[in-house]
Amino acid sequence: MRFSSYAIPLALAGFTLADPTLQQMLGFLQQFNIDISYPANIQVAKSINYTGFTEGQELNTEYLFGVFAGIANGAVAGTPLIGIPLNGTLLDLVIENNIMIVTTLRDFNWTVAIDPTIWQIKFMFNDDGLVTQYDGILYRSSALYADVLPKVAQAAMAELNLPANISQTVALQTRAATDICAGHEAFCTGANQQYNSTADCMDFVMNAIPMGDVWQSGQNTAFCRYLHTTMVQLRPTVHCPHIGPSGGDMCFDHTYESMVQSPFPQPFVALPDNLTLANLGL
Repeated sequence: MRFSSYAIPLALAGFTLADPTLQQMLGFLQQFNIDISYPANIQVAKSINYTGFTEGQELNTEYLFGVFAGIANGAVAGTPLIGIPLNGTLLDLVIENNIMIVTTLRDFNWTVAIDPTIWQIKFMFNDDGLVTQYDGILYRSSALYADVLPKVAQAAMAELNLPANISQTVALQTRAATDICAGHEAFCTGANQQYNSTADCMDFVMNAIPMGDVWQSGQNTAFCRYLHTTMVQLRPTVHCPHIGPSGGDMCFDHTYESMVQSPFPQPFVALPDNLTLANLGL
C-alpha cells in the first residue's frame, strides 16, 4: 500500500540537488516522529501548514496529519476504519546526500485493536533542511486489514444495530456511509452542499459506489470518501466535493497505467559524491 491515497500531491517544490546538513535532516526526523503521533498530530493538523515542508503544503498537512487527527477528534462517530498512530520505534535509517529513508514500527489504535504497523518513508530535502517531496509504503497492508477489519465490522454491526447475518463489506460500508453523511450534514452546507438530503447521501454511498479495498482509497469508493470525511471540518470548501457524488479531484477512478506513473519531479536517487544516473549511463 502506498502512503498516499493515490492522488495526494506528494511532490512539493524543488528540482536541484540540495545540500542540507545531517543535523537538519535528523532534527526533522525527530520532530516528525513526534508530530505524526497522537495527540501531537491534532495541533499540527489545525495549523494546515506543516513547517517541515516547503511552502504551500495545506493538503500534505491534512493528509499526513489531518486524517488521523480527525479520527481522534471524533470526525467519525463509531469505531474507525482508519487507525490512529501512536508510538513509533525506528527500525532502519539510511541517509545519503539530501535523501533520507526511514523504516518505523508504529502502533495504530483502531479502538477494537491496537496493531503494529511497519512504514517506510522516503524524504528529499532542500538546502534549508525542508522536505521537498516524500513517499511512503505501509508494509503488509493486506494482512493488517485482514486482521483488523473483521473486528471493526463486528463493532459496526453492534453500533448501528445491523442484522447479524449481513456481510463484513456491508457492515463496513454502512459504517462509512453513516459517518460520511453525518459529516456532510454538519459541515457541507450552503455552497458546499453535495447531496439533497442525508437519505440521498446514504443511498449514493451504499448503492452507487463500491466500498473499495484499502489500495482504492484514492478511487471512486466509499473508503475514499470516508477518508476525506475526517478533513471536511478543517476546510469544507476544499474537502466537501471529495465526499460528494463527483468525488471532486480526489475520489475518482484511475487506470492502472496512471497509477504506476511517478508523481515526482525528481527520482529518489542518492549516490556517493553527488553522482547522477546520467553520470553512470543509467
